[in-house]
Amino acid sequence: MRVKESIAFHGVRAAIGAGSILPRAVGARLFEAGGEIVHLVERRGRERARRNLAFVYGDAPGAERTARRVYRDLGRNAYDLVRLEKLERADLEALVDPTGMNHLERALSSGRGVIGITGHLGNWELMAAYLGRRGIRLTALAARLFDPRLDAWLVRMRARHGVASLLRSEPACLRRAIRVLRGGEMLGVLMDLRCRREGIVTDFLGRPARMEIGPVRLAARTGAVLVPMGCWRIEGGRYRVAIERSIEPPSSFASQTVLEETATECLRVLECFIRGAPTQWVWMHDRWALETA
Repeated sequence: MRVKESIAFHGVRAAIGAGSILPRAVGARLFEAGGEIVHLVERRGRERARRNLAFVYGDAPGAERTARRVYRDLGRNAYDLVRLEKLERADLEALVDPTGMNHLERALSSGRGVIGITGHLGNWELMAAYLGRRGIRLTALAARLFDPRLDAWLVRMRARHGVASLLRSEPACLRRAIRVLRGGEMLGVLMDLRCRREGIVTDFLGRPARMEIGPVRLAARTGAVLVPMGCWRIEGGRYRVAIERSIEPPSSFASQTVLEETATECLRVLECFIRGAPTQWVWMHDRWALETA
């Protein structure tokens, strides 16, 4: 393991330990300050966030200020992530302000399975935990982190709230995903970052971007309903879990054009979420690079 990754792991482990014992008012402020420190020392991510914000909003001085706020907000949201190890259903109910749950319930009642489309906005793990605690049978499709010990922690944390994990790198990933959907359950998919190996080029936040189309192909193959959803912190320190109207899957014989139109429809909803809480999205990701490697 590289020295930088080892330092990062021990830093995350210390944060998890601290976050699990600190009162929320204290912990949230401390993690927000931690985000400020990361903004200062993580030059590459800071510059990328500033550049991406200027790329979208066109104000370089304002982008600098907003990038700083992004790191502070991500730190604050990270505090509520590490607290998930200790939270019970009543705690989550008090923390979450849900809208549109009827859309998800209606989609699940169809028995065709649901692909929950979301993004790296606010606190997506908290949203999964909230849905799991409400009795929704949910499997989170996730990428591996830089340290397997953190992967194991996330898997345990999700399982505690009734959420299963499926790693994209698993050999039987596609087979398991199909089984989840054909069992009438929900598969949670993050769909807002750059697709490196395949996908389509479309407009995202006003700029051309390469996006994932795999979830739409999976919906076409299984007949599962696509349901866009998001989670971000709102006034008072609570989180809005917003679930939008379902999007019908393309037929299994749909053309590439139809698949792309459906994927773009999903992305447009995620765009609205991001524009509503821009400082809670991961602007330090290289989102607008169009190369596939």
